[in-house]
Amino acid sequence: MRRRIEAMPKPVLAGLLVFAMSFALYAFSTQPLTGYEPETGAVAEGLVLEGHFWDVEDSPLPMKADIVAEDGHRYSRTGILQPLLMAPFFAAGHAVDETIGHFNEYPNGYTFLWFYNPFIAAIAALALFALVFQARRSLKWATTIAVLFTVASIAWPYSKIGMETTFMAAIMVAFAIAFWARNSPSLLSWGLTGFATGAAVATKAYSLVTVLPIAILLWPAFTALDRRQKLRLGFAVCL
Repeated sequence: MRRRIEAMPKPVLAGLLVFAMSFALYAFSTQPLTGYEPETGAVAEGLVLEGHFWDVEDSPLPMKADIVAEDGHRYSRTGILQPLLMAPFFAAGHAVDETIGHFNEYPNGYTFLWFYNPFIAAIAALALFALVFQARRSLKWATTIAVLFTVASIAWPYSKIGMETTFMAAIMVAFAIAFWARNSPSLLSWGLTGFATGAAVATKAYSLVTVLPIAILLWPAFTALDRRQKLRLGFAVCL
């Protein structure tokens, strides 16, 4: 195991360390779901237990969605991305409840959701590290900026209260991948850029504005391609 770790490239090790330390800090200081996070958690519960994107209204958990649609079901005000990402956390906690039992007052399906925002905020720190490293080609710069982001930005509060944590991480991941796609145009890099940007747009309605800066970032690389490559990569990023 030690040899495998030592064989890893230094940027990979540094990135993993940034993620691990960020998640440890955020997880240690996490708290119960607040704001409109409980309603998104309720939708994640419905997705895991019943396979739909609305609240399980007879659930004993302290999570309720407030928006009543025309079909009579209750939905959260976030897009589909956050419930999808929260679902594995609820599923893991629910599995523990079913096999071992509750660890404290609330079922683990609920308490495991407390670690969703710390995890996503740590992903944002890792994405920023990757973006800065690609731009500066300096581990010192990338690590320093990522550490400052972790402890001296909105990331730490967001890791507790949620709010725009999912959007923050999604757009930072999209920019990190887009920077890679600009420097290394391929079906994979451009396809992943389109997927990541679409995921960011799926967080909130107003997040559609993120498409423009991503397009500006990719435009110089796109204009340098020949006609066939433009068609292929343009198709890939739009998927």
